[in-house]
Amino acid sequence: MNRNQTFRSVLWAAGLTIGLAAEADTIQVTSNITGRVHWMRTNEYVLNGFIYVLDGAELHIEAGTVIKGKPGTQNDASAL
Repeated sequence: MNRNQTFRSVLWAAGLTIGLAAEADTIQVTSNITGRVHWMRTNEYVLNGFIYVLDGAELHIEAGTVIKGKPGTQNDASAL
């Protein structure tokens, strides 16, 4: 059991689970944004290439959300 798991176990045993965050899921973003999309701070988003929010689409990003881009340059770069 690592230190973080031990800490969570102690809090859980004490009944203090409010405010504990779950492990973040890593979402690979590989296509353009269409429709209404919500990115939550409980996930990590990794951009794979140029990602566009298409005309008429909405992208809502919750404060504190982690967004990363795959490394690359010029045509291999990642951007939103």
